[in-house]
Amino acid sequence: MKKRRDWIVVGIVAAVLAVAVVLAGTVVPGAAGRAVALGTTPSPWPSPSAGVVLQVGHDGTFKKQYTLADLQALGQGPFNGFAGFMNSGNIVYGPEAVSGIRVTDIVQDALQTQLTTAQSVAFIGSDGYSQTYSDAQLTHIDQMTQLYDASYKPPKAVSSTSYAGAFVPVLVYSDPAGNVFDPDPAPNGDGPLRLMVGDTLDEPVVMTGSDSVKWLVKINVVDSVAKNWSLKLTGLKIKGKRQARTLTRNDFQSCVNCHGSSYTLSGHKYSGTPLYLLVGEVDGGATMDYNAALAKKGYRVEIVSTSGKTRIVSSRTIIDKRNIVLAWQRDGALLGSSAFPLRLVGAKLRASQELGRIKSVVLLPPAKK
Repeated sequence: MKKRRDWIVVGIVAAVLAVAVVLAGTVVPGAAGRAVALGTTPSPWPSPSAGVVLQVGHDGTFKKQYTLADLQALGQGPFNGFAGFMNSGNIVYGPEAVSGIRVTDIVQDALQTQLTTAQSVAFIGSDGYSQTYSDAQLTHIDQMTQLYDASYKPPKAVSSTSYAGAFVPVLVYSDPAGNVFDPDPAPNGDGPLRLMVGDTLDEPVVMTGSDSVKWLVKINVVDSVAKNWSLKLTGLKIKGKRQARTLTRNDFQSCVNCHGSSYTLSGHKYSGTPLYLLVGEVDGGATMDYNAALAKKGYRVEIVSTSGKTRIVSSRTIIDKRNIVLAWQRDGALLGSSAFPLRLVGAKLRASQELGRIKSVVLLPPAKK
């Protein structure tokens, strides 16, 4: 791939490499007796043998490992097509010719059965970054990631149905010249594998960069579907307009991978990402560039639940506070039905300010005196 190093730049992900060994993931709320979160490996997995580039597990239990030659011999054989991505700064890399292995072929071989509608797959990088996709997302690419037409300036959000090629999730292992990616682990190497949306035809279509897991070394198939949800962020009205962004579950997981934080409440560890960083998405600056000066002037942060309940937190309270968290997990598993998908917890918050089932965050001007 031209300037291979470009492929390791993925917007937010490249900003801060995750140093935690804990691999973020999800479990369906209320799944009786299930203690394994997607992406985790509760029992030790063996150290990869010489030449191994990928390990595969099922519900956290190691199943099989593969060399590159092993992968190339699976199912339909290597996928030869085109892939690319756009980072959070709207910079496009590709699409360029790539070779890879279809995710479905890997799962079929490792589990000796096809992925079912009741399962999800966690794709895990050597740096701890992971993304989890349900069977439906992997089958219907428009549910897995937002595609963009790179021929527009800036790139235009599009649907896969607007193009003639077939779009499939693949683990890419080589560049256009057939050069295999450097198998050294993060942060020095480039590979050995990268999750991409491959197009069978040479079309100007790229995926969202944060949905693409680089330095990929593990896959964990879980017998539960990752439930989808979204968080809507709305900023202050500036010159008659409000910044707004809607984060999908995978967007939020990407934030947690790079900017994760936690808070212990009543003996339980709540994990997610700091509220102030999410506010930074819509407070007038560049993406994730938190405007602390504006927060010091004072405005209200309204937290809204799916049932219509609201809580108000002062912008001054959350300035650079990593221990005020919008949490999506409690003790390593998804929140229960009373709080799913997100709960606000943190230091210096009154009990009356904490809220679960959060669906949106809205920035409001100071209250009139």
